[in-house]
Amino acid sequence: MPPASFPTRHGRDVKHIENIIARRHQLPKKGRNVSRPDPSTGQLTPEQLRALGAELAEVLERHLPPPASDTSSPPGLATRPVTISSYAVPTDVDSAGT
Repeated sequence: MPPASFPTRHGRDVKHIENIIARRHQLPKKGRNVSRPDPSTGQLTPEQLRALGAELAEVLERHLPPPASDTSSPPGLATRPVTISSYAVPTDVDSAGT
């Protein structure tokens, strides 16, 4: 059974994304249309899915600074808070046990 937090996090992520889409016109022009939701489907073995997750984690580590108590932008950089969500899950759960 998956952790109880998964449905809660997923629901929160969906609401957050819907809110941003509805209000994106309020973002500064430089901040509009820069994100790229990319839902995809495909065929992966469990090993390939595990490797995909590890590679996505590596990409996030390269692009996101480590958590710190000071969340302000570094001097000279205009950063904005972002939410990054990625769900790579099997879609055939009905036939998973067969």
